[in-house]
Amino acid sequence: MNRIVLLVLKKQKLIVLAFSFVLCLWGMFYPNPYKNIIWALIFFPIIRVLLLSFDNGKFQFRNIEYDKEVIHWSIVFPALTLGLRSVLDFKIIDFSNGYLPAIFLILILVVIYLITIKKELISFRKDNAWLNFHAVLLISVFSFSIVASINVMLDHERLKESKVIVLKKQINKVRGTSYSVILNLNKINKNSKQISVSKTRFEQIEIGDTLSILIGEGKYDIPWFILNEK
Repeated sequence: MNRIVLLVLKKQKLIVLAFSFVLCLWGMFYPNPYKNIIWALIFFPIIRVLLLSFDNGKFQFRNIEYDKEVIHWSIVFPALTLGLRSVLDFKIIDFSNGYLPAIFLILILVVIYLITIKKELISFRKDNAWLNFHAVLLISVFSFSIVASINVMLDHERLKESKVIVLKKQINKVRGTSYSVILNLNKINKNSKQISVSKTRFEQIEIGDTLSILIGEGKYDIPWFILNEK
C-alpha cells in the first residue's frame, strides 16, 4: 500500500474520530434539537460498524487503516453518550417490557459485529478476547439505551401528572458535584427512584415534600417519568 493511500486513510480516520467527538459534545452539553441528536447517536455507531464490512478486506487489526481507535472510539463515545442521556433525561419506572426487544437488538448487533470483523479479531489471544468482550458489553449498554430512548421519543400519548414524596436527598462528589433526590413511587409501583435535579431545585426541596411528576406509558409499554418543573 503506497504512502499516499496510507495518508488518505489516516485522514479519514481522524475525520471519523473528530465527527464522533463533536457529536458527543453536542449530545452531552446542548442536546437540541433533542430528537435529531438522539437519532444521530443511535445510527452513527451502527452505520460506522456496517461501513467497516465494505472496505474490501482493508480492515486489519492494529493496522493504520482501522485500528482500535476507529473500531472503538468512533463507536464508544456515541453509545455511552446515548446511555448517559437516557439516564439524565428521564427515569424508567419498570423496564420489564423492554428486556425482550433489548436482548433481540443485542443479538442482531453482535451478529453484525462478528460478520464485520470476520476472522481478524475472532481468536482466543488475550488482547483480541478483551476487545471482543468489551465490544459485546458496549453493545449491550447501547441496545438497552436505544430501547429506552425510542420508547420515550415515540411516546406521543399525553403525560399524566402524579404526586410523589421525597424520601431522601443526596449529593454525589465522585466526579464533580451532582444533586439528586429519591422519590417514593408507591402509588405507581413498589419501588423508589432516584432522579437528578439542579443545585437550585435541590436546595428548595426538603425531605417529606410532595413533588409533581409527569408519567408516560411508553411506546413499548415501558412506563417512564420526568420531574414536573412547573
